[in-house]
Amino acid sequence: MREVDAINEPGRPIPSGRIPGRWGFYIACVWTVLSLVWAWTLGTFFGAGFLKPGPGTYGSILALLLWYGAAHIFQPTNLALAISLDPQLPELAQELVFMGGSLSPRGDNPEFLNNPRHEFNFWFDPEAAVIVLRAPWKKIVCTPTDISVKTYMTAAMVKQIEAAGTPVARYVAQFAMLTPGADIMWDELAAASWIDPSIITRTESRYMTVDLDRGGGYGNTLTWSADDKQHPATQRVEIQFDLDVEKFYRMFVGLMMAPRFH
Repeated sequence: MREVDAINEPGRPIPSGRIPGRWGFYIACVWTVLSLVWAWTLGTFFGAGFLKPGPGTYGSILALLLWYGAAHIFQPTNLALAISLDPQLPELAQELVFMGGSLSPRGDNPEFLNNPRHEFNFWFDPEAAVIVLRAPWKKIVCTPTDISVKTYMTAAMVKQIEAAGTPVARYVAQFAMLTPGADIMWDELAAASWIDPSIITRTESRYMTVDLDRGGGYGNTLTWSADDKQHPATQRVEIQFDLDVEKFYRMFVGLMMAPRFH
């Protein structure tokens, strides 16, 4: 909600839905109870009949909006549920771009030192991630941990952005997280590479899925080379491995300092 309020403009109001005090919480509780009662009365998956998209309904599905939330694109759970309601969804989209997965990231981040294939977005719901990766997308682009850990939000960048004095610049200055680990620009990179693919300097095409064996590797990223005939029933993914860091930083700072979004 803070992000939506930060970019609100008089000529183009964007209702964020924020409600002062705790009224929003109380209203949410009441409507949750009423929704549960109504859903129980109508039966399971009653709402599925309302999702009837036609050709051209979907453009690109960006991970910033789907893979990891509203400002991050989504958790795999959400997209897997959408596919279960509308199996045509992947075929109607131009591409799926997501931040997730991990192969062999370099660095001293303790999260990946002992288990480099373990990554939160896949681990959170491995079964859903497998459903998404097996779906018949025209193209899948992955921004994994390997490339994400090469990007960092710095105090110098925040200071430069703050000088613009725009609502977005003030938002970045107030809420930027610069502590180790939190300063990695995971989703910003996924979004930027979708807007301008030339930021990415090296990619590899591999088959990708997630380990569903209930052992120590549950939720880990699994990949096979593009010419490996023993790969499982999954889709080929374009995996990003390297980037023009300075070009990415310039793009990000420029967008955050822009007087308005178009």
